[in-house]
Amino acid sequence: MDSLRAVRPAAVEERTQGSLRVSGSSIPRESTDKSGSLSERARRAIRHHSKSFYMASTLLPRGKRGDVWAIYAFCRHVDNVVDDAVDHELARQELGEWRRWLQSGGPPPEPVWIPQLLGDVLSHTGSDRQPYLDLIAGLESDLGMRRVGTRDELDLYCYRVASTVGLMLLPVFGDCQPEARDGAIALGHAMQLTNILRDVGEDLRLLNRIYLPADQLAAFGVTEDMLRAGVIAEGFVSLMESEIARARDLYGRGKLTVLRTPPDCRLAVATAYRVYSAILDEIERAGYDVLSRRAYVSRRRKLQLLYHAWRDARGRE
Repeated sequence: MDSLRAVRPAAVEERTQGSLRVSGSSIPRESTDKSGSLSERARRAIRHHSKSFYMASTLLPRGKRGDVWAIYAFCRHVDNVVDDAVDHELARQELGEWRRWLQSGGPPPEPVWIPQLLGDVLSHTGSDRQPYLDLIAGLESDLGMRRVGTRDELDLYCYRVASTVGLMLLPVFGDCQPEARDGAIALGHAMQLTNILRDVGEDLRLLNRIYLPADQLAAFGVTEDMLRAGVIAEGFVSLMESEIARARDLYGRGKLTVLRTPPDCRLAVATAYRVYSAILDEIERAGYDVLSRRAYVSRRRKLQLLYHAWRDARGRE
């Protein structure tokens, strides 16, 4: 999975080193906590698995930054429970432990440092537990689902595994306007759809999963055999164009979230929006070949996008 799940954290994420600079000031890599604190573990998790979201998170105030890392650690862990599962029944049992802990505060699941951190976030933000429970439900569906039948099924899946993350983050951000909820749902949906489009080949090869809906594959004349063979046929290109257009429409609605969040969170949200939506540009630039390669946004391009994010955060076109 890629991302904060707002966005599923992907199996492989591009690597970057050093610090980022904007307008002469640096966005540093967080200094290592010599005490080996729980927050430091969460920081290392997001930095290792999702460079794009780590970069965006460093633009948040320190307290909110740590809360986001705790949420990411939870999302990353429960996603790994599913993606790394050898025994699906054991995976369901572990997800059940997390569900019981969220619902009733039972014994903390392993690794205990994650519920310790997340429990503090839930307590001091007064967060609704439902998005966390919905995420678990979405992940459970991955244990049995290898194919998606319809676009409606895909939309529900994207809500559960990605839009929920946006809803998890809003209480951390603080005093958000009411419209932020709809924007967060749309932005999470857009990011998950972007993950799916980027990872068509990888998901099929590594996980034997096809998230592109079967009804859409059939409508565009694309078969599973063509996907496995890496055939970039006209029908596949048309399907990708259609889904990219859907994703961009969702990003357009999600962009409204930026100015509906507190001022100290807007640059982080805008950066995540800009960097993630740019993956669609890279897919197009690669001729829609997501079957044999994985599109990513270069470090140089990310730096360029930070300027646009800065303008977004100030309500400028």
